[in-house]
Amino acid sequence: MKLSVIVPCYNEEKVLHLLAERLGAVFLELKADDYEIILVNDGSTDRTESIIKELSKNNGKYKAVHLSRNFGHQAALLAGLAHFTGDAAFLLDADLQDPPELIGRFIEKYNEGYEVVYGVKKARKENFFKKATYRLYYKILRMLAEIDIPLESGDFCLLSRRVVSVIISMPERNKFLRGLRSWVGFKQYALEYNRDKRRSGASKYTIRKLLKLSNDGIFGFSKVPLKVSFWLGIFICLGCFGAAIIFFILYLISDIHNKLPGYTSLILSILFFGGIQLFALGLIGGYIGRIYDTVRNRPEYIIKGKDNIV
Repeated sequence: MKLSVIVPCYNEEKVLHLLAERLGAVFLELKADDYEIILVNDGSTDRTESIIKELSKNNGKYKAVHLSRNFGHQAALLAGLAHFTGDAAFLLDADLQDPPELIGRFIEKYNEGYEVVYGVKKARKENFFKKATYRLYYKILRMLAEIDIPLESGDFCLLSRRVVSVIISMPERNKFLRGLRSWVGFKQYALEYNRDKRRSGASKYTIRKLLKLSNDGIFGFSKVPLKVSFWLGIFICLGCFGAAIIFFILYLISDIHNKLPGYTSLILSILFFGGIQLFALGLIGGYIGRIYDTVRNRPEYIIKGKDNIV
């Protein structure tokens, strides 16, 4: 089989040479010669682009796709998947938290007939806050999603060409690859591993990018928030109707209207129901925004140039 390794890169000048060294050692150990490594430069502002060009010039196994700006991790992966020529694609981050030395184990499972082999983290060598937030997010996503998205599984995976073709052909925007990977089906295998610390530099996933990723996961694979908003509205309406009946009866049989002027309760009720309405509008807006992105039909990325790719 021919394996294509796809590596999204954003300001990774400090780790690219080490990445190339470790990948070279992996394929040397596997005694494999039929492979390619596609580096996707996601609008880097440091020396990443020049290093990628250097690697592509010195080694024909390296190919590159340069995007016109930073479109994000998922878009960079899609750009690589659109250009691979192998029988299977192996997705690997440049920061080396996911060890490339596991490629052989992924290939073994692929040769056993699995079309999707994805990594599941047994342990993370990260700070407590980051581990806790990731764990909470994956649990919420799994609870809300209409498909079974495995806990602690990222984009570290091997996909057959058939699976990639299906994912690439989908017209939707803001693709959430680990969700689509589960949605397409086919024979899948979860490979457990320990995630390492980042080799150098800081994570490129800022809070804003993490929130966007979480929105893509929840809004792209669950209609539960809309259902919750609907039933919450029904519950509040019924509750208000019942309260109105009770207060009307009390008004007729007692002097409660003289004892409870209602200014504070009125203001609190307005604020409460106003918050509920804004929350519901926000949920609806999340889905409408995704529809808007799809209708505009803008490309998910723009290619500035390529190296060793026709």
